[in-house]
Amino acid sequence: MGPIVVAVGRAGLSERMVEMVARLAGTGDRQEAAVTVVHVARVWGTALGIQHPALQPSAGERSAAQDVVVRAALQLHAHGVEAEALVTSGRDTGKALAATARRTGASAIVVGRSVAGRLSRLLRGPDPARTLLDRASCTLIAVRD
Repeated sequence: MGPIVVAVGRAGLSERMVEMVARLAGTGDRQEAAVTVVHVARVWGTALGIQHPALQPSAGERSAAQDVVVRAALQLHAHGVEAEALVTSGRDTGKALAATARRTGASAIVVGRSVAGRLSRLLRGPDPARTLLDRASCTLIAVRD
């Protein structure tokens, strides 16, 4: 299997996601796939189609996002999987993940799916897994939390 992109939200990786990544990539000396853990810091909008600096993630948001990916990479490391930690940004999480997968040459994207109600989905925005179904040029693996 080729490189794997693992999407991580603020809550971190669930145990089921860690197990799935370990199964796909391999562990220790038998790790066959490069793993990149990615968190998308939210861009809140644009001004006339151009990303406005005031709408970009703040330094605090970027720092929190970096903490999220480092924790996730350490969680994978504890299970024998070496992973790179990456923070990117975008208005649409799914689009940003698909672009990252293309840049890294990923053969798979692993995302978590939570059982959320309508209000929660309304407040969080579009479901990245749904956007990825339309945009990803590689295999999409959705792991229910």
